[in-house]
Amino acid sequence: MLTKTHYDELLQSAIAKEIIELNFKSLDGDQPLEYLLYGLPSKERRNDGRIRSRWLTRYKHTSYGGFWCSGIDVMTGEYSEWGQFKPNRPRKSGEEKKRVKYEPPSKVATEIFALRIPYRLALIIAKRNETELDDSVWEDPKTGEAVGFWLWVRNNPKVRVLITEGAKKAGSLLSAGHCAI
Repeated sequence: MLTKTHYDELLQSAIAKEIIELNFKSLDGDQPLEYLLYGLPSKERRNDGRIRSRWLTRYKHTSYGGFWCSGIDVMTGEYSEWGQFKPNRPRKSGEEKKRVKYEPPSKVATEIFALRIPYRLALIIAKRNETELDDSVWEDPKTGEAVGFWLWVRNNPKVRVLITEGAKKAGSLLSAGHCAI
């Protein structure tokens, strides 16, 4: 579920409502820590299992909330744990004290954003690339998601894939009927 502020920000980025609903969610309190610190090695936890104070201090700004985005692991076709958190109150980092607009999970390899898309957009993307979806892509009756879309893209050399920076830009391009990561 998204707050109105987060939802409006994503709509203003020209992202289709279905893509927003499939990939983005608002988090607050301790929730962001669950998404950002799942990859910490055991040495970063105390004997009682709690996360060490230095990590809690580093990410204390996330308690003010923000939104999380994740998508599909293109190698497996499964939902990915990896994503990014956009905090409402970004921290500053480095000597220049630059704002960190997006926080990826710590100690986890970076992945690409292959956002979940609705079946109707998968059809548009296939048509734009002069091909058709096959039986490996199906519409989830509950969510309208094009399940299997990214595996289909991987196996279909006719599909042009645009590479951009960030989930919002990828979401906007997908919303316009372009295949984008």
